[in-house]
Amino acid sequence: MGFLDKIASFLFGSRGEKGNVYRTTVRCSRCGEEIPVRVDLGHELTPRYGEGEGAYFVHKGVVGSGENRCFQTVDVRLTFDAQKRVISREISGGTFVGADDEV
Repeated sequence: MGFLDKIASFLFGSRGEKGNVYRTTVRCSRCGEEIPVRVDLGHELTPRYGEGEGAYFVHKGVVGSGENRCFQTVDVRLTFDAQKRVISREISGGTFVGADDEV
């Protein structure tokens, strides 16, 4: 690892940090395309201060590759506890695929 790689890793984190990423897959309700969703737990979560259950949340709008000429946005809303584990998830414009989400 070169000097610049070390600086980039320090500033932006390592790309191979599996424990700091949450992954799931959603299916578009219009075209049926399966779209992978990736949440960087170190940078994308928003803290919730005194708003009920959950310490963090993230709201992502994902769009497929467009191969089917479908550009519908699938809205994904996830709530995490203080240890950054998912405690609730909601979706509009699609469905979650499978139950084996990776953390």
